[in-house]
Amino acid sequence: MNVNTPNVDYSDELEIDITTIGSWGPRNPPGVEEDSENKISYWTTHRESFEEDNTKCDINSLKENKISISPIKPVFSLTQDVLNNFELKKL
Repeated sequence: MNVNTPNVDYSDELEIDITTIGSWGPRNPPGVEEDSENKISYWTTHRESFEEDNTKCDINSLKENKISISPIKPVFSLTQDVLNNFELKKL
């Protein structure tokens, strides 16, 4: 299960969406830094823009300040809908 929370203050009123995992599009190459001892470090770099995703993806839920919960199953098909067989009960 992949859970993402928006960058807002906690509230019991935060909405929860069951989502798919979205795509941020093509990856940026890592940032490379070399220190004075010639040690090389690689860093994930920030993306300024990303592809538009479908409305059921985690990215769109976060844009709307909602919690996203994405079931992760070993299904590697873009055409199979895994959300129809997933249920979440809030206690």
